[in-house]
Amino acid sequence: MRKNYVVDASVILSSPYSLLTFDEHHVIIPAGALLKVERAAESRGEAARNAQSALRLLDDLRTKGDLKKSVPLPSGGTLRVVTGCNVDDSEENIKVQLDYIQYDLDVESRSRLVFVSCNPAARIAATLAGYQAEGYKTDQSKSDYPGRIKLSFDCGTCDKLLRGESVIPSPLEKEALTEGQYIDVWDGLVDGHGVFGGGKVHPLRYGLREEHGYFDPGMPFRPYGVTPRNAGQVFAVDALMAPAEEVPLVILKGPAGTAKTFLALACGLEQVVGDSAKEEKRYDRILVARPNIKFDEDIGFLKGTEEDKIGPLIRPIWDNLEQLTRMKADKNGGKNSYAQYLFDSGLIVAQALAYMRGRSISNTWIIIDEAQNMTPLQAFGIISRAGVGSKIVLTGDPDQVDTPNLDRGNNGLSYASEKMRGSPLCRQITFEPQECERSPLASEAIKRLSLKGQG
Repeated sequence: MRKNYVVDASVILSSPYSLLTFDEHHVIIPAGALLKVERAAESRGEAARNAQSALRLLDDLRTKGDLKKSVPLPSGGTLRVVTGCNVDDSEENIKVQLDYIQYDLDVESRSRLVFVSCNPAARIAATLAGYQAEGYKTDQSKSDYPGRIKLSFDCGTCDKLLRGESVIPSPLEKEALTEGQYIDVWDGLVDGHGVFGGGKVHPLRYGLREEHGYFDPGMPFRPYGVTPRNAGQVFAVDALMAPAEEVPLVILKGPAGTAKTFLALACGLEQVVGDSAKEEKRYDRILVARPNIKFDEDIGFLKGTEEDKIGPLIRPIWDNLEQLTRMKADKNGGKNSYAQYLFDSGLIVAQALAYMRGRSISNTWIIIDEAQNMTPLQAFGIISRAGVGSKIVLTGDPDQVDTPNLDRGNNGLSYASEKMRGSPLCRQITFEPQECERSPLASEAIKRLSLKGQG
């Protein structure tokens, strides 16, 4: 049975092609929503570009019929713009708009009216007005893929992995595994680590050091002198140290304190200025970006050089970098630390996400920190522009979204995680809460100072 989906501006501005994703159903755009899209098209930033794309799409549909009555969509549904109710697309006017649209529908269709918005306040307002409301589901992540699993295997499996041999899992074991998934292996005698790929479980050739013919979990690889402290960090190092030709995309998810950014920087430094590629470094430089919706929109209008403007945004990156380079900075002495040298020499570059649009970046270690603040469209834009020899690392916590109209399920990090699940070119690790490496004071504060009702 066909439904009537009333789509507000927040959906169109976050996903300009959303109007084509409602299958055989009817799509309705209120005049107020269209007006908001038109205004956004005259502004700047990601929303402006999305608004312009949406208006081009509507202009194309305009040639196929009367938008006031309805035009056919490629999916089999229809689209129309309701122009009789010219009120702003705001929470206080949602009831007015929906009442008008419902009155305009035939009696049978009124019970099938659904309001769709990325704005939680708008959905609440619609529900309070007596209408069914839901978020935009097409870009919504439907699962939380951790990228790792604990499994018991036949006796002797761990011993083979320790000796550097790949193992063919049984049909039942294989059924539980996903391409590129990391495995905590237990065979009844010893523990081990592996990664599933090509129908086999392989030893961690990049996350563990080989000594005397063994890949022992007790001997993790130490990128830039950093020792992994738990299984999640060992898995992360293995994914990060794998060549870009083998694993060009790594997604690290988890709460603050699990060393996601720290490990991404350590492995990047190891392969840009460290000793892992002794004759020829794997990457020419490290490029770091942190999504920030207001900053990305306003950066072109701020005073100063790009370095001056990006400085406050990358302060957390700088803190991690200073910690990693402290020993070298102490040796060099003077006012200009080694961390500053890395920036001054161009070995590390910080950039606003807005400036990466449309670029194809080669031979570069790319870190997108706080990636949960990207939209799915931005995630697509970044990953699809990876040049030859580049490696992209997305880090973030899906539970800490700061961008309006994004949530745990529809942010760019969760979207990329779900869509890239099972790709042989992507490895993912979700750190577990117990793998959080905090100071004793921070851990004590979390236990004692968390507000009642806080997650």
